Amino acid sequence: MHATALSVLGFAFLALAPAPAHAQDTPDFRAEFQGQFETMAQKLVALSEAMPAESYAWSPAELYGRQVASWAVLLQLLTHMNEHLGQAIAYARMNRVVPPWSR
Repeated sequence: MHATALSVLGFAFLALAPAPAHAQDTPDFRAEFQGQFETMAQKLVALSEAMPAESYAWSPAELYGRQVASWAVLLQLLTHMNEHLGQAIAYARMNRVVPPWSR
């Protein structure tokens, strides 16, 4: 499998590590989330294994107009996830929910 895909999956699996339970966490939510994630991960792995290795070098155009290290792509993934977290925080606050780490 492509190293970047493995790295992304590794970071994603870290998100499923056991964490302290919060009042809104229920066993049903955690089980559903993990099931959805595992299904997506299996499909991503199967697709990456089906792709010929030489296909990973192809791109439709220059990406970023420059060479980018795989760690930089992972850093961009992390910042993108933080953007979504910020959106979720705004949504929560609009519904009078204070993020647990802000209390």
